Amino acid sequence: MAWMPIDPDRIGYPKPTRRKKSIGQRSKQQVDGHRQAVYFRDDHRCIVAFSNEAKQHPCYGGLTIQHALKKGTGGSALVDGPEYLRTMCNSHNTLDGSDAAFNAACIRNGWSIPRVTAPYDPTRIPVLYPDRNHYLLHPDYNRVLITHSTAEQLRAELPWSPAP
Repeated sequence: MAWMPIDPDRIGYPKPTRRKKSIGQRSKQQVDGHRQAVYFRDDHRCIVAFSNEAKQHPCYGGLTIQHALKKGTGGSALVDGPEYLRTMCNSHNTLDGSDAAFNAACIRNGWSIPRVTAPYDPTRIPVLYPDRNHYLLHPDYNRVLITHSTAEQLRAELPWSPAP
């Protein structure tokens, strides 16, 4: 009797299926696609550089892409667009997740977005850059310069802003 291969359909074994990518895998792939354009938008330097916070905690380590809305606070692959991404050095990216005072400064300067239940538009969050100017970040990798007074007005409208 000749050997015959077994047909999985005949004996009820499931056919191998292609596994879906996890949210983390999709997120990494999306961020990798934005990485160079975000670095270019942010002038290939840490967004915290030359700020008051950088005087206390100098830049250290290579550049990374920081999610303004962190994965642990509700971020997902759905919020990996350029308007949610910032360039930070390793030390500031780590501090943002581990030091409450530094995180508060990151939120105040638009480098991080806190977890909130109210809807908000990330393109209306003023972001302080190392040149000491405020910008609005857009999905097309552009940043739009705004005045300090406009930044303060927009900041006051954010759902996480402290009451005056």
